[in-house]
Amino acid sequence: MVEEPSASRLSSYSINALGVKIDLQTLHPEYLAGSKTKDERTCNYRELFKALMETAIAKRN
Repeated sequence: MVEEPSASRLSSYSINALGVKIDLQTLHPEYLAGSKTKDERTCNYRELFKALMETAIAKRN
């Protein structure tokens, strides 16, 4: 288990939440349709998982 999703090589979090370009991953059409700009999409994706991540961290502590 990793401390944060971006630390995992197997997670799509880096590409969807941080905008990191990874040659082996492509953006899903539904993800692209969610917002007009890359900045909006990455922000929306981070917000989507923010509460889940905060809950998971609280449970570990």
